[in-house]
Amino acid sequence: ATYNIPLVVRLNGELDRAALRAALGDVVARHESLRTVFPETDGTPYQHVLDSVSVELPATDIAEAELPEALKSAARHAFDLAAEIPLHAELFTVSEHRHALLLVVHHIAGDGWSLGPLAADLTRAYTARVEGRVPE
Repeated sequence: ATYNIPLVVRLNGELDRAALRAALGDVVARHESLRTVFPETDGTPYQHVLDSVSVELPATDIAEAELPEALKSAARHAFDLAAEIPLHAELFTVSEHRHALLLVVHHIAGDGWSLGPLAADLTRAYTARVEGRVPE
């Protein structure tokens, strides 16, 4: 978890979970570094870029008071970089119109600076998906 870079995005209002899941897939498809795994051959890791990836978005209903600890715990996600993409996403629902989206990027695929463009890219993709479009 030392190499994890978390980003929490508070989402207020109506949330289209299918559009959010599709938007995450769009972002991962667009960024090769987010589709890269690092399997080993004879003890030596190598980069392998996956052609396509199914992005999981587990969702948890949670009380506001429990949210900080749940986010902290989820941000410590243990990546298996040999088999798992270096992006983990999790959605926490506090109420029908209040959510927290946690994105955890392993440092092998990004740094603190890259979270801003990642969030902007996800926002554009989500907006397009909500409007029934495929993002550009």
